[in-house]
Amino acid sequence: MRRELREETSLIGEVGPVLLIRGDKRAPSLEVVYLVRVSGGTFRPSGETPEGCWHDLGQPLPDGLHPTHRPVIQLAARVAGVS
Repeated sequence: MRRELREETSLIGEVGPVLLIRGDKRAPSLEVVYLVRVSGGTFRPSGETPEGCWHDLGQPLPDGLHPTHRPVIQLAARVAGVS
């Protein structure tokens, strides 16, 4: 996971627990979401991660998030002890 994070974002991080594992009813896929604490690097877009943003988990989530991302971010905040 650390290698994949570095390849796709140029960020360095400490990989924590698995937060969520889910499939997609529309296509055969499996999504595994980890809690990661970024410890270095500078975000650089890639073919698989064309954009990224930072958000203070102690603040209300912004409008415009993908509908499936909001509950995952809220779960990450709870697990990290921020909510």
